Amino acid sequence: MLQLGGLCACSGEVSSSHPPPVTSTSAGNSTAGNPTPALVLTAADPVARVVTTVPADPRHVDLRVVSIENPAGRPVVIVVAVDLGTEGRPAVEEVGRLSPYPPAQAGSFQLPVPVPVAATLRGRSQVPVLVALVPVAGSFSPRDVVRVTVAPPVLVAG
Repeated sequence: MLQLGGLCACSGEVSSSHPPPVTSTSAGNSTAGNPTPALVLTAADPVARVVTTVPADPRHVDLRVVSIENPAGRPVVIVVAVDLGTEGRPAVEEVGRLSPYPPAQAGSFQLPVPVPVAATLRGRSQVPVLVALVPVAGSFSPRDVVRVTVAPPVLVAG
């Protein structure tokens, strides 16, 4: 069990609701032509985890927010982190966070990888990446209808 922005997440290869497929052409995240499942984050199931390929010199994370269903228009914060731990000993390091505006605006985002995290990633072939929907104080509760769909995050070399 690990803590991310006040949320608990269990370890696993990919954990999220049953998402629709999203085609990904980025190296290491899909085989040519095969769709990679999207990650679906909800107030009730806010954390997804996917293993991604680490390039030789990781500089940023590309994250494509496919859709945001947020009828109340409350603030939404999406956190991206990497698990640098070993089997059974998670060590989660936040890469960054974003807050789309307006709160239902989908789009593509780049989050710079902090230098200490990039240094730890070098030499690894793969790393678990966590994407989490984090409530802003009082913004939503598990009862609210908030659903964010993202393509699997991609670590990109500089």
